[in-house]
Amino acid sequence: MRLNQLKFDQWLWPHIYRKAEFIIKMLTADQPIQQKPTGPVRPEYEHNPELNLIAEPAQNGLVVRRMDWHRPLLFVNAVSYRGLLDAASLADRVNHPEDAKR
Repeated sequence: MRLNQLKFDQWLWPHIYRKAEFIIKMLTADQPIQQKPTGPVRPEYEHNPELNLIAEPAQNGLVVRRMDWHRPLLFVNAVSYRGLLDAASLADRVNHPEDAKR
C-alpha cells in the first residue's frame, strides 16, 4: 500500500532499484548466479552444493530460481513480475521515468 509520502518513496527507491536490477539480471542470465549466504546456515545445509546457487540460467524468458529447495517456476516468475510492476510505479512517483519504462 502506498503511503503517499514522497520522502519515504525517495528513501526506498535505491533499495527497490537494486532488487529490480537483480530480477532483470536473473531474467537475462545465461549462466548460474551464485552467492554465498550472508546469514546463519543450518548445519544440515552447510555442505549442500546448491547452497550458493541463487538462480539457474533463464529459460524461455523465465527466472529459474530455487525456493525452499525446489523450483516453483510459475510462482517465482509471478512474484518477480509483480515486483517489477511495483518498482515501475515507484520509479514514476520519484521521477525516474526511464527506469519505470525499462
